[in-house]
Amino acid sequence: DLYQIATALIAAGDTAGANRAVDYLFFRQQKPDGSFPQNSLVDGTPHWGNLQLDEVAFPIVLAWQLGRTDAALYQDHVKKAADFLVNFKGEQPAPWSPQERWENQSGYSPGTIASEIAGLVCAADIARKNGDTASADRWLRTADDWQKRVDGWTATTNGPCRRST
Repeated sequence: DLYQIATALIAAGDTAGANRAVDYLFFRQQKPDGSFPQNSLVDGTPHWGNLQLDEVAFPIVLAWQLGRTDAALYQDHVKKAADFLVNFKGEQPAPWSPQERWENQSGYSPGTIASEIAGLVCAADIARKNGDTASADRWLRTADDWQKRVDGWTATTNGPCRRST
């Protein structure tokens, strides 16, 4: 939700407010493994324990939108979040998510997958600006793979989509 608020701040011309959102997300909320809590108290303490992978991806997108490409933010935060996305192994590997953005169900959600792909593409651009071409290439390969497979995960012609391939 904070990503949505921050993008509205950007649209309204309040980039300082949006930058404070980036700081809060990465410096208060982000967990040591690179993920973010489903939600948190104002001080950043996790509240509710589930995981939504769009919430891992959107802070990366927001940092990119604001040109936050400095080495410290990249190494200590963006890289951890992007690596968390590509390395996630829940009931299924990412882009499968334990919860989609509406907190209704687990699985392959088109909106969540889109945010994960966008997060990896933005992380790759930030990585390149920091000279980390190996990570950038890995994240772009993953994003390309997910984009090619999204229809198989999310589309059906005969009722509920239950495929897990």
